[in-house]
Amino acid sequence: MIGTRERRNEKAAAQATLDVARPSFLRMVRTSVFAQFILLLVGTVIIGALSLPSILKIVQPEALDTDELMCKVPDFVASKQKYDVVFMGSSLVLAPAVYCDSELLGKHVNSDEKKKNSHYYSKALYFEKLLGQALKRDVSVYNLGLPGCMMADDYVLFEEILKSRKVPSLVVVGVAPRDFMMRGFDPDNTPVQKALRKFKNKGGEPKAVTATNALAASKAELDKVQERVVMLKHLVGNNIDLFRKDPLGRKSKEKEQAFEDRKTAAPSQETMDKDLQLYNERYNPPDLKMVQSHLGYLERLLKSANDADVPIVIVNMPITGRNRQLLDPALKSLFENGVKDVCTKYGVKFMDFDANKEFKLADHSDSVHLNLTGGQKFYQKLTNELSATPALLEKF
Repeated sequence: MIGTRERRNEKAAAQATLDVARPSFLRMVRTSVFAQFILLLVGTVIIGALSLPSILKIVQPEALDTDELMCKVPDFVASKQKYDVVFMGSSLVLAPAVYCDSELLGKHVNSDEKKKNSHYYSKALYFEKLLGQALKRDVSVYNLGLPGCMMADDYVLFEEILKSRKVPSLVVVGVAPRDFMMRGFDPDNTPVQKALRKFKNKGGEPKAVTATNALAASKAELDKVQERVVMLKHLVGNNIDLFRKDPLGRKSKEKEQAFEDRKTAAPSQETMDKDLQLYNERYNPPDLKMVQSHLGYLERLLKSANDADVPIVIVNMPITGRNRQLLDPALKSLFENGVKDVCTKYGVKFMDFDANKEFKLADHSDSVHLNLTGGQKFYQKLTNELSATPALLEKF
């Protein structure tokens, strides 16, 4: 017994000596920057492979097109309310509502959403208030403005409005050169049209998918990635700060301040330069056949509105002079004369808010989008024009 005990003691002593001479793996990771780097590299590869399916679900174009471009259409179709006014167009129609309504409410219009994304905003409360005061009655407005929307999309979406049998008393379509010219996009197969077909192919009609449901699906995937990154941080310890709180696109205080700045201030030189570069690539070299194609969709939209006896107004949205200067003379002439001619042909009211340069650079947040002051001027001018045209308001 004594011999056995001594052998055990000798073995334990030898193991202790070995442990002291050779640091454990965990001790080496804690003390060696090189070991941390290797572990970080291996962990990143593993977590990247595990997260790839989730990331693809978030960033693949079809998913983004469906969620962001179609977020309001199914809700409008499924709504039981019949609206007095429906705004149609691109983000040029959406931006003034976001800024003006945020100011009216005293908070960001999406401040109650888990993900503050203005693309999902579908109201125009400031305009409702102005028009309601002018008409001395309550007015309901739905803002169907969609980011990236082209004139061909306006026609397709208008057909969906007619099919929904919730035809408004007035449709206001905001247009600008960007609605007729976008290099690389087939007017007959735009992202909005693809997204609409995707919804309809699933059940014959656009499904009522709320913004909250769309966001929940994306958030679930984001949470999976976030959890894995947190695990990676714990692996290498606190010596390497890999993960900041809230890294996945939620609004930070800086972004909230940036929103406030864009709401009231003229665009910075940096903002203008970046925006103008994008629009220069969008406009040039011009594709006049594309412009003609979108003008054809405008004509189809106005004919459809006339056939359905739906009052409609076309508003040429105010853009900055620097954006206007990017337009090739032939493109500019085709857009301006083409829109006016089609409106004249169908007896549709054309309001050219870009003609007299009443809107200044200080009224914009970049080269095309109106900010708070520009939005307030826009809605007041639109209210005045509508009030002065009783024929447009006969169905109210």
